[in-house]
Parts: sequence; C-alpha cells; structure tokens
Amino acid sequence: PEEAKRAGEELSNPFEETAENLERGKYVFTNNCAVCHGTSGMGDGPVVPKYPNPPSFKTETSRALTDGERFHIITRGRNNMPSHEPQVSAEDRWKVILYIRQLQAEGN
Repeated sequence: PEEAKRAGEELSNPFEETAENLERGKYVFTNNCAVCHGTSGMGDGPVVPKYPNPPSFKTETSRALTDGERFHIITRGRNNMPSHEPQVSAEDRWKVILYIRQLQAEGN
C-alpha cells in the first residue's frame, strides 16, 4: 500500500485520452482484465463464481486511486490479483487506465 501510494504521487499517465489510445485500452482490458473485473468494471467477470469478486471500479475508493497507483497495482498486483507486468506492456497498462477512467465516467 505504501509503495502504491508513492507511485501515485510520482507517476502520471503519459498518454492522452485519444480515441486511438482508448480503443487500445479497451482491447487490452477486454483480453486481460474483463475476465475478473467484468466488461463494465463492476467486478463481476465470469470467474467470479470461482474466485472472490475484485473491487468494482465504480466505488469511491477505486475512483480515488491516482493513475500512478493504478499503474502500480496492475504492474505488481494486489491481494488476489497477480502482476500483469509480464503479459501487458507498460504502454498498454497506461492505456488500460485511460479506458478504466472512461468506464468510471459512464457511471453504473
């Protein structure tokens, strides 16, 4: 938690919220994240009956995470979520964060 907080203070997303970056973020999210987090980010992916629900991206706690904190969590993992560093490039992790922010803006 302390390391993620520090990452939140020191890291910022180097990519702008363009249609191209959001489309790439959606693609990566769909193929790497939605299985647990669900297509809308509610934490209701198809593996949920077998594993505990991941947190919804729509909660205030999740909305309060900085991009740097979220990047750290995707990179290193947290709780039941493993590290995604080996299979998702740093560039794609940032673009996924843009897409997650879009999901959060859509509300419930």
